[in-house]
Parts: sequence; C-alpha cells; structure tokens
Amino acid sequence: MDIFSDFSPTPLNWIDFCYAGETLQIGLKRDDLPCPLRGGNKFRKLRYHPLFVHPESGAEVVSVGGGYSNFVIALTLLCVDVGCKPHFITNHRGEDSWLMQFCKEAGAAFYSTSNSRLRVWRKVGFNPGEISEKLNDCIRIPEGGGGKWSERGVAEMVEEIKAQVTGQSFHLLVGAGTGTTCRFILKYLPPTWKLSAYPGVRGVPFREFLEEMAKEVGRSESFSLLNIELDRGIGFISEEEAGLIELFYQQTGVLLDPFYSGKALVAWVRSDDRKLPAILIHSGGIQAWIGLAQHSRSQVVRKLGAIATDKLRKVKVDLFL
Repeated sequence: MDIFSDFSPTPLNWIDFCYAGETLQIGLKRDDLPCPLRGGNKFRKLRYHPLFVHPESGAEVVSVGGGYSNFVIALTLLCVDVGCKPHFITNHRGEDSWLMQFCKEAGAAFYSTSNSRLRVWRKVGFNPGEISEKLNDCIRIPEGGGGKWSERGVAEMVEEIKAQVTGQSFHLLVGAGTGTTCRFILKYLPPTWKLSAYPGVRGVPFREFLEEMAKEVGRSESFSLLNIELDRGIGFISEEEAGLIELFYQQTGVLLDPFYSGKALVAWVRSDDRKLPAILIHSGGIQAWIGLAQHSRSQVVRKLGAIATDKLRKVKVDLFL
C-alpha cells in the first residue's frame, strides 16, 4: 500500500459559521481528509524523510511525543508501512490515552521521562541515550519534524493553498506545538499574507519562542499569536471552548481537534480580526477527543469523544485488515 497515494492536493472548502449573532466565512484546508488517523500536516512533514523515500526495512526510529500527538500516530503508521520499529520518549504513561494504546497495538514502544527533561531537550536537542542505551543506535527524528524534508512538505501545502485562491490576501490560521510548521509556512507565505498561530503549549516561554522564530525568518510583521484567556494548554479544554467546537461541528459536519485547529478557531472567532479573509489549516488530530473523554466529566467532551470514536472506528479496522 502506498500511504501517500491519497495525498494529492487536499480541498480548500469555504464555509459559513454563525457565532454570537454574526455569520463568519472561513476557509478550511482539509489536511485531515486523506486519512483521519494519519495526522495531516505531520504526514506532510514526514513524507520526504530519507527513511520513507528509500525505506530500510528493519530500521529502528526514535522520537519524542505526547499522549495526544498527531506526530506520534503519523510516525507510527509510516514505520509500520515500511517495516520499521518506532520508539517514543514521552511524559505520558502507556495507558494514558487511546492514541498511545493504538500505537502500541501497531508496534510502537514508549519510554517515560519527566516534563523538565523534555523542556531541556526542546531547547538543545533530545538525547535518547539518557533513557536507554539501545536507543542510541536508532534513527532520530525530531519532535514535530524538521529539516529540509519537513520544509518541502510544508512548502507544498502553501503552494496548494496559493493555487486554490485568487485575488486577495489571507490570514492562515494554525495551531502550534513545536513551531516547525509555522517557521516553514512563514518562509513560503506570500508577502501580503499573514499567519496567526495558536500556541498549544501553555506559558510565556513558548510564545516568546514563536515570536523569536518569526524574527529569525524575517517575517515578524506577518506573524501574530492567537490567545484564549486562562487556557491550560495541551491535554485540557474548557467547557466553553469545547462547546464552540461542538457548535462548529453541528453547523459544518467538520470535527476539529481539541488542542490545535480547534483552539485556533476558538481564538480567531473571538478576536477583532474575525471578519478578515482567513483559512484554517485543519491538520487532523480528532483522536485526541477520545483520550480526553476517557478522563473528563464534561458531557460535551464525552459527546465529541463518541463522535470521534465513530469516525475512527472503521478507519482503525481498515488499517489493520
């Protein structure tokens, strides 16, 4: 099976969303469509890695990722397809999420570490040998992707969007987990376009990191950060935020994820810029609702978890037939 065979240009759909008495039009770049489990922009960022361009069956790969990570599931399925063994270092336990259980069934192995160690690695690069000596011999793939191979995949997405619109400038809206996608989007963004990113990682340091990244690329004037007051970051979503994402699903039939695309939408429709021409990059990740629902008392979160389960059940079966 060629796992990239369906990854022809993904659709850009224009939809009307009624919120707080206003009708807002927003474009949706549907990178979730090729396969709901395959991580949208994460597959774009991995497809040109040398390991998957020229597969080495039996190779072992190590990376970093959390219990709700699109990157973990995308890398796992790529490795399964080419006969590689994926290893992940995480701050979650193996039983913490539906996603991790799914990846373990597919052959992934997980190793636990602390939040503080992950924070250090995100600044200086990760050292898997600190966790297990056997991981030193694995092919290392950075958390969230990186390098020329990821840049090529993100550049293709920007070129697709440019070919799908005409005549005006746009705001692209994304959720940011590591900043890699933002960096490459800014590098290829048309001069009059803007990028607005929602920082999935809570706290001032990550926001400052993203702002500094935009300066390094020379596009700080084209970059802004979206904000949700009192948001607790990845792994958490408020009842109000979940309710807005549910409303979006009811009106459009499109389920957004709870941490990146979903929160980017929430922040955008509450912002003063909400009537400007905007395109939300939907990168998948709806499996995170299942993990959230396992530990949540929220009826809205549980409802969205059930919807995600229904959408992914057939996909999961088909992948392992």
